Amino acid sequence: FTITLWFRVDGPVHSDQHMNWWAGTGLVDGEVSGVVDDYGISIHRGGYLVAGTGNPERSVHSSSGLDDGRWHHACFTRERQSGVIRLYVDGELAAQAEGFSTSRLDSTERVFIGRSLVGNRHFNGLIDELRIYDRVLEHDEVIGLMLAESSETARPVLVRDASPQQAPGLVEAVQDFKSVNRPDVPMQEVLCVQELGGTPARMHVRIRG
Repeated sequence: FTITLWFRVDGPVHSDQHMNWWAGTGLVDGEVSGVVDDYGISIHRGGYLVAGTGNPERSVHSSSGLDDGRWHHACFTRERQSGVIRLYVDGELAAQAEGFSTSRLDSTERVFIGRSLVGNRHFNGLIDELRIYDRVLEHDEVIGLMLAESSETARPVLVRDASPQQAPGLVEAVQDFKSVNRPDVPMQEVLCVQELGGTPARMHVRIRG
């Protein structure tokens, strides 16, 4: 399956320190107590997006900072045969892992939107354009969906569904997006010495730039 949605965090995110989807605030939550065949995608404190499946309980997560008050596009895919799951954020592959469940994820009778079933945590923000597909979208399709829904003039769901007039521009935009890489920000380690109660304490600090 594939789950896609836009979300915006408008206030504090309440979650514990465990980077598991059931420990955060549910965006699309089919979590059931216990080690069962379930799934979910959630947002955690610090702006981490987390997605996972159960039995065994495993999840992947994005980098931090998605609680910045801006709209972000999220996409969670799961391959039934291989158990591979992927998490995309704003069209980019944020995490991928294998060794997950290959069972039917049907332990939950209801799917909650904007709230977690376990812990009853409500999402403090907005969710829009939620879609659930019965297949795994390819990366090009994820990008096309993200680009189309972020434009006021192009509304096709997927590149293949675009009109003849829209398709060339959308395909070109997808290819341009795939050719862009995040800048590699250099990090430099320095040694700092700080007086703590009269005793020098050493610490390593990583500085960007």
